[in-house]
Amino acid sequence: MSIKKGKKDIAVTSVKDEKQVAKQANTAKAAEPAVSANANSDNAVQSEAIADYSSHESTAPTEQKKANLAPLETNSSTVSEESAPSSLGSTAPTEPVPTAPNTASLVSPFAPEPKPSPRSSRDSKPSKETTVSIPLDKIQPFENHPFLVEQDEDMEELKSSIRANGVVTPPIVRPLPNGNYEMISGHRRMAACKALGEKTMQVFVRTLSYDEAVLMMVESNQQRAHFRTSEKARAYAMRDQALKHLRAGQNVPSVGRVTDQIGKDNGESGRNVRRYIHMARLIPPLLQLVDDKKLGKTTAEHLSFLPKKEQEMVYSVIEAEQSVPRPEQGKQLKELYAEGNLDEETLLRVLATERDKPSEKLAIPMETLERFFRHDETPAKMIEMIVKALELAERKKQRDRQSER
Repeated sequence: MSIKKGKKDIAVTSVKDEKQVAKQANTAKAAEPAVSANANSDNAVQSEAIADYSSHESTAPTEQKKANLAPLETNSSTVSEESAPSSLGSTAPTEPVPTAPNTASLVSPFAPEPKPSPRSSRDSKPSKETTVSIPLDKIQPFENHPFLVEQDEDMEELKSSIRANGVVTPPIVRPLPNGNYEMISGHRRMAACKALGEKTMQVFVRTLSYDEAVLMMVESNQQRAHFRTSEKARAYAMRDQALKHLRAGQNVPSVGRVTDQIGKDNGESGRNVRRYIHMARLIPPLLQLVDDKKLGKTTAEHLSFLPKKEQEMVYSVIEAEQSVPRPEQGKQLKELYAEGNLDEETLLRVLATERDKPSEKLAIPMETLERFFRHDETPAKMIEMIVKALELAERKKQRDRQSER
């Protein structure tokens, strides 16, 4: 080792001395009190890196030295590649004592991984929901369920599927205060199981408020291909009320009309949604006429503003006369009621004017007509030939009646 006396800088050229310096640094570090288990581990890793650097500083390439020290993030007081030799120089020979590592930036490879912050109870959900078996006589339909459960061809197919494979997708129910359960999603599956003689059913049980259950019930039926006007009207009306209640209960500021949001979710205008909601106020017989396409939606919307008693009078006239009001008649009745001028006599006078006859269509299955026509005949040609055949038959009847006289 060569030392230039009388100068501030002391040059250390012996590898042996450099190792001794690193060893002294480790000894000094070991004597320091431990702050924590993690800090001790980090300090040991830091000291080993300095010793490794000191022993190879004179021979290792620059790139290799950078690789050896790359995992270490040091502050201004930590020994670096350029400052290591000169850090010994001062007014007197000193030892490079590494400072405690900055634990905020230095991560030990042996340090435990940080634990994720706990989720709130509102966000916590089971990874996999399990089903429970409940007797069918303990499950009741949803209150005012707007969707019909019909015994049609689709129901027969559903029963065949359940008979062969069971209920693939368990329904969703919610518990009621009386100990029973209310069906939210799965009314057709429940009806099919009852028709097959099943006594129990595997279901998902979820604790929901009435308004939350309404939203889930309506949304679970949105994948259906076809809706009756009455189904759509009642479903929109129930969803409208549920959303309004939830907004009010949660003090959520109103952003536009609820009906506009419902329309956006279903690809319709808010105005059209409001028309359906109004039609939900019709008495069942009038709403059935809308389903049967005998009463127009515009006229039905006008009549929906009338009280129940007046609606029943309108339906009585329709039944007696076998005709339905025109849109302008429905609008006139609506305006008279809003003005307070609608009584029984006025209502009958308005409806006494000419009304529209309910439109009816006759559908003949193609298989019924196949034996009378060639397979390449178009429907239009078939209708033309049927009309001609009926005309010929009518002429024959007339001739027969004349010959009998």
